[in-house]
Amino acid sequence: MTTIQKLSVAAGVPALLALAALAGAAERGPPADTNKDGTIDFTEMQARQPGVTIEQFNAIDKDHNGQITREEMRAAGKERMEARAGERFKKLDANSDGGVTQAELDAARKQGEAERFKKLDTNGDGKLSQAEMEAGRKAMMGDRGGRRGPGESRGPGPHRDGPPPAGN
Repeated sequence: MTTIQKLSVAAGVPALLALAALAGAAERGPPADTNKDGTIDFTEMQARQPGVTIEQFNAIDKDHNGQITREEMRAAGKERMEARAGERFKKLDANSDGGVTQAELDAARKQGEAERFKKLDTNGDGKLSQAEMEAGRKAMMGDRGGRRGPGESRGPGPHRDGPPPAGN
């Protein structure tokens, strides 16, 4: 398996979690566009995402007309995904040479596993009990297998309501 394939696999887990979240989008409650005008204003955004700031809203509203269109939401989502991909690459490229070696990938994976283990090992005894693993699963995925229930926010930022449009 090439380094690119391994990076794709490593990046695939968050992508699969995102797809699971999209699959449950219809169960999360009402769409943000409550007045059905095809755009989202700041009041609608705050009702859906209570923690969103006017600065975050304005960063998405590229034409600064006080309304966020579907296209602006998509563009903001794409920008955020690209920024995160760049951040992940920089984190993996430990020596900042513009490439990720097998050793850097292995070290990052080992560090991530050690951090997850330490977080799960709540009593600090150096081993995970079934109860600790179950508590960790529940904390990460929730009792609904990863789906958010009505009123459970993904935090501030652009999020699509419902399934993706046809053809995308």
